[in-house]
Amino acid sequence: MNFLDGNDLPTHEAWLDAAKAVVSEDLFEELLCTDLGSEIRTNPIYVRKDYVTPVEYPTLGTSRRASNTIGQVNGWNIRQRYWVTSPEESNAAILNDLQRGANSIELILSETDVSTFEKLLDGVLLNIAGVAPTNSFDSLSNAQSFLQFLDSRGNQDEDFIFELSIDPIGELTRVSKDPATLPEALNVSGDFALKIYEDFKKATTFRVNGLAYAESGADPITELASMASSIIAYLRTMDKVGIPIADAFSQIQIVISVGTDQFFDIAKIRASRILINRIGQACGVDQVNLQTQASTPQFLISRSDPWVNLLRTTVGCFAAAVGGADIITLPPFDSAFGIPSEFGMRLARNTQLVLMEESNIHKVIDPAGGSWYIESLTEQIAHQAWEKFQSYERNGGIIQEIISGSLQKSITENRELYKTQIETKERTLIGVNDFLEPLKTNLQRSDYPESKLQRDGIGEQTVSQFRISDLSNEKGTDSNDS
Repeated sequence: MNFLDGNDLPTHEAWLDAAKAVVSEDLFEELLCTDLGSEIRTNPIYVRKDYVTPVEYPTLGTSRRASNTIGQVNGWNIRQRYWVTSPEESNAAILNDLQRGANSIELILSETDVSTFEKLLDGVLLNIAGVAPTNSFDSLSNAQSFLQFLDSRGNQDEDFIFELSIDPIGELTRVSKDPATLPEALNVSGDFALKIYEDFKKATTFRVNGLAYAESGADPITELASMASSIIAYLRTMDKVGIPIADAFSQIQIVISVGTDQFFDIAKIRASRILINRIGQACGVDQVNLQTQASTPQFLISRSDPWVNLLRTTVGCFAAAVGGADIITLPPFDSAFGIPSEFGMRLARNTQLVLMEESNIHKVIDPAGGSWYIESLTEQIAHQAWEKFQSYERNGGIIQEIISGSLQKSITENRELYKTQIETKERTLIGVNDFLEPLKTNLQRSDYPESKLQRDGIGEQTVSQFRISDLSNEKGTDSNDS
């Protein structure tokens, strides 16, 4: 139905001429175009004729416009993250969250054994609530302990929902392990994947953690390219043990970062699905099923005016939901001070519940589809990430990029650029480098646990995590520590 005569509407060229007449042509780019980083710039206006790729209908599986794999009717999976110091206390917090709206839990563990999991997961119904035990230093030992815990229960169910969270490639960028140990680690990972594939229908083996790259300082293009190359490496690992390639995709879960630019992050999640879909096509898989978890980076959680963190995580959650993430995890507003309080965990959980149950944004499949701005961003991000991914593969893949040090160098350079942009206010973080709260907030929280590797003085990080505490504000205080 045409309610307007298109012939009477001004043309795009007429709009550009009028805009240049107002702001003067020499200032047009400066005033009406924005540098989003990663060599991506916005145009002042986007129209259908500028977008040449046809916008297709939403499809199943993992693709640009796919519905999330959990299903839009039930919404996304609300996941809470727990830093485990006391298994008994964490168990009480877990049961409280699961009773009040959380769907799954992510455990950050420094060291584990069977008894730890027995205490942590007492009363947790593993065929209803998903569990993701993570360990950034030794994910294989962590996975072994979790499977031993399942064996000790004596009532294994093929419908148990869990993620082993194995990521030996990611550990190379976080811990100074000997790269020579990686082939054996991948072989062991493949054996784990085969067991999970044969014994469990709703579990995954590998965790491709783009969030870790982002928290180290990687730009979005590097994050996506690193994730894509890691997926290839893990697919090869599973192919060696005989897992069909279509099923191998389902053994991988990716974790992607979302920040404070809602439009960019919506496009970023959609672009990640384009990359995964193209990898699937190259492998002869028409319909790829692979879950995406989205989370706000911890470095955006500031000590300065911590209440603003609630706004940052809300924007990130909205972008993740509109972008079609299957699972969303938000860091609590007070997590920069230490292990978050029950109040912080409650707000992190309720932020998602309000967006889901009151805003109902999960009931629209790909709500950003057809927005020419977001479609254009999606195309640019996917194109650049695919080019960088291909360059990694030509050089031997993500593993060789890490061993050579080129990935770490790229991440470090981008981190320093980001810090400079914050210090010069080229990039604004409210409450950190602009609109500063004059009174310092000091919330008392328990310290985060150290891993055994950290206590023993080994396992030094090869790429340090970026923190806003590296910066100094105009008042010369440390109130903007992250």
